[in-house]
Amino acid sequence: MKKKVLVCIEQSSVSYKYFIDLISGLSTYSGFEIEIFNLVCNKEVNDYLATTGNKVVTLPSAKPYKKQVFRIAAIIRKSNPDIIHAHESIPAFYAALALRINFSDIKLIFHRHHSFYRDKTIHFMERVAFRRCNLAIAVSATAQQQAIAEHPAYAKKIVYIYNGVTLKDTGMPLPIDMAPYAGRPKIILIAWLVGRKGHETAIAAMQELVKKMPAAVLFFAGDGPDRKKLELLVAENKLQQHIVLLGEVKNIYALLQQTDISILPSEAEAFNLSILETMAAKKLSMASDIPSINECITDGETGVSIPVNDAHTLAAKLEYYLSNNNERERIAANGYDAYRQRFTTEAMVKQVAAVYEKM
Repeated sequence: MKKKVLVCIEQSSVSYKYFIDLISGLSTYSGFEIEIFNLVCNKEVNDYLATTGNKVVTLPSAKPYKKQVFRIAAIIRKSNPDIIHAHESIPAFYAALALRINFSDIKLIFHRHHSFYRDKTIHFMERVAFRRCNLAIAVSATAQQQAIAEHPAYAKKIVYIYNGVTLKDTGMPLPIDMAPYAGRPKIILIAWLVGRKGHETAIAAMQELVKKMPAAVLFFAGDGPDRKKLELLVAENKLQQHIVLLGEVKNIYALLQQTDISILPSEAEAFNLSILETMAAKKLSMASDIPSINECITDGETGVSIPVNDAHTLAAKLEYYLSNNNERERIAANGYDAYRQRFTTEAMVKQVAAVYEKM
C-alpha cells in the first residue's frame, strides 16, 4: 500500500520552479502518493502545481491563516497522510497546530529553506515546528549549524539535504526583447529585490565598470519590496542605459543563455538556487564569499568568490572575466560538472525519498 505524503507549502508565484521539480520527482517513486496543500489561495499558482499530476488542495479564501487554523486542521484530517512535508516556517507552524488539534500521530518534516529571519514571531513559529516535527531538514551544512545554534534543544532532529534544480526552457517568453543588447557584455543578478541580496553593491560596481566597459549592461531578474528604491538609485546614478529591472522572469533558462556572467553579492544565504541555475546553464557564477555559498562554489574553479559589500572588487572581477572568455568558460564548465555531480533535482529527490522511507 502506498504511503501518502502531504506536501504543505506557501506558494504565491509560478516563477519558483523548486516545488514543481521536487514534487514531479517524488511522484516517480511508486511507494508514495503525493498530495499538495498550498496555503495560498491563488488559482494560477495552484493550476501550475497541478501540472505535476498530483491533487492540489488549498484554503477556500485568502483570509489571514490565523483565522483559518481549524480549516487547515480539517484539510489535513481529510487528507489523512502518513507524512506531512512542510516547507518553511509558516506552513510547518500551521501543520504542527493542526496536528495538535487533531491529536494526530502523523509524521511531520519541517523543511527550513531560509535562515535569515530575525523576527520574533517567525522564531516562535519555528520553535513550535521544531518541537512537533519528527525531522527538520536544512538546505546546507551552514544552515544546519545555524538552526542548531538557534534551537539547540532540537539538534538531533536537524539534518541537511542540498537543494537541486532542473534547468530547461519553459517556452514562456522573456520579459524584454534582448535583440538591442546583442554584442554587449551582459550580467545578470537573479534575486528577490530585498536589501540583503546586494543590489546596491551591484549598482555601485556598475558605476565603476561602465567607465572601462561602456557597453556593459546588468539585468535585475526578480521583483520585491525594494523595486522603487532601486529604480531611484539607478536613475540618480544615471545608469538607466546600463541597469535594467526586468521584474519576475518565468523562463530563467532562456535569459541565462543570453548573458555572460551571473552575480550574487548577497549578505546572507541559507543556500541559493540561482547559483545552481547558473551552473546548470554553463555560465560563470560570481557570488559572495560566505559559508553557505562556499559549499557550492570553489573560488577560481567552479565559480568566483567576491567579498561581501565590496563593489570595487566586484567591478574589477567583472571586467577581468568579461575580457577573458577562455577563463570564464573554463570555470563555467567546471561549475556545470559540480552541478551534475551534487546539485541536480534527481540527487535531491533521491535523498528526500530516502527520508520518507526511513520514517
